[in-house]
Amino acid sequence: MFVSEDNLGNLMEILTSVSDDRIAELQRQGSWLYEQYLSSIKAITLTTLDILNDRVFPQSARTYQDWNMSPDPVSIFSCIPVGHHPI
Repeated sequence: MFVSEDNLGNLMEILTSVSDDRIAELQRQGSWLYEQYLSSIKAITLTTLDILNDRVFPQSARTYQDWNMSPDPVSIFSCIPVGHHPI
């Protein structure tokens, strides 16, 4: 979910308009991101090495979706922004 600086005055209205289903989807994605990249020293180290690899070899770098979307097919569709508030 993205909220531009221009919309900060409407932040509470925007946040309260988010459905319970969307909140659950965001929680699942956040949990996956934490488990994948931050849950242990090993995960943090491997993530750092993957980032360095992407910088050194950009032709084989991961895409935004590769880094941020769970490989679970159900999760991929659940991460499509619903009621997305653009920047």
